[in-house]
Amino acid sequence: MPEESDESLMARYAGGDAAAFDTLFRRYAARIRAFFSRSFNNSAICDDLLQTTFLKLHHGRENFDSAQPFRPWIYTLATRVSIDELRRQYRSRAQGETSLDTLTPLEEPRDSASAETFELRRRVRRALESLPEAQRTVVLLHRFEGMTFSEIAGILTTVEGRDVHEGAVRVRAFRAYATLRSELIEVIERAGVAQ
Repeated sequence: MPEESDESLMARYAGGDAAAFDTLFRRYAARIRAFFSRSFNNSAICDDLLQTTFLKLHHGRENFDSAQPFRPWIYTLATRVSIDELRRQYRSRAQGETSLDTLTPLEEPRDSASAETFELRRRVRRALESLPEAQRTVVLLHRFEGMTFSEIAGILTTVEGRDVHEGAVRVRAFRAYATLRSELIEVIERAGVAQ
């Protein structure tokens, strides 16, 4: 028996079927939390953002169009939540407040192999954080969530409230990947990855 589609589950949930929500949560919670963890280095913040995303899903359930794909829709919600948190943290830093995000370091390494992995993660995280918000969002959705540029354009059109064409998404991605390559060139060369 084939697995029920996300769209069908969402339609059932909009109709009041709580079990359909449970299934969607099991399918997407870990992925959405991982999406947040690439931008925020704090478990509590990631958990809060995950909860906020699914709360938005709950409130928007009746507006979901089951003829449209569910996955880009939920990532639109998650992207909005992420951008709101980035802006909140930026405002907090601008006002001289300490961000919770800076208080929780990455998990410390336990051995030399872990130390290399830790250092690589730290450098990649810093490189991602250095990207402008619009470019970082494209990289996270494209590279880590496996979304197409067309899907990302749809998400950004909704999030930004203006037409974002696929070509513009490709330009953002090109610029972001070029920046990441230049910032991580030493890591890339050490790993023997072709440029």
